[in-house]
Amino acid sequence: MLGDCYDELAEVAANDGEYERAARLERRAVEIGCRNQIVAREMLAWYLLKAGSVAEGETIFAELRSERPDDVELLVTMGWTRCSKPSTYSPSTS
Repeated sequence: MLGDCYDELAEVAANDGEYERAARLERRAVEIGCRNQIVAREMLAWYLLKAGSVAEGETIFAELRSERPDDVELLVTMGWTRCSKPSTYSPSTS
């Protein structure tokens, strides 16, 4: 699946610290479809936060939380992402 290629490229970009590129690639993976849309959307939010696009990343995390309110793994991912945030990160009050 083509979306899986974008997903894998996003991971490579993130491993190189290129979070803006990772976010663009992951967004494309989500748009065209990949095997694990749930994880891809979580990673998109993660990459956006790491790239400094806090509002957009937080919006995606909020959407995921509303879809899966009892998903503990999602909460862990959100917490981990916020702990590894860029220095300019300012979480929302929600």
